[in-house]
Amino acid sequence: DDDGIENDFCLIGTLTSKHLPRQVGNFVSEVHRIKNLTAEETEDFSTLNNFAFTDEATGSSKIKRSGSTIIDRTHGIVVNLLARILEDKGYKVAKDRNRDLFIHNRGQIRKLFEIKRSSSTNDLYSAVGQLLIYSIPIKRPVDLILVVPDKLTSTVENRLEQLGIKILYYNWNNAEPTFNKLDEIL
Repeated sequence: DDDGIENDFCLIGTLTSKHLPRQVGNFVSEVHRIKNLTAEETEDFSTLNNFAFTDEATGSSKIKRSGSTIIDRTHGIVVNLLARILEDKGYKVAKDRNRDLFIHNRGQIRKLFEIKRSSSTNDLYSAVGQLLIYSIPIKRPVDLILVVPDKLTSTVENRLEQLGIKILYYNWNNAEPTFNKLDEIL
């Protein structure tokens, strides 16, 4: 609401965020991608078994509950950049409503990624549950990969390995995530 006039807008980021340049870049890239879609790209994804990747939202926004809560969408920055890196390496990537990101080939999901903004206990519980539950419908063996920024203890790493979950760490470098040992995971 701008002085009594309601306007639609797209929230890109917070002006004071260290991630704003990357968030603006993601927004511009997505607008460019959408404007340049061809008719065949928008009509028929059957050759990919309906697998597709679209950038996640980035930026931050306030939601009203019992007070204001700020949502910081750095998750989208990590997902979007990892997808671009994988595509540059020649992989076919996609995501769906439940899965953050996956690599597919010939209609089969091969690697399933769950990306988290932290290595908190809640994020780890959530990630393990999501990886295990969302891999159930996948009929062939699939690599389960947890993507987190903070180094886990060796005990947690070992337990995740026993569950069949690989760990991909990332660090923030100049407001952009860098992925450690990605080639080893792939």
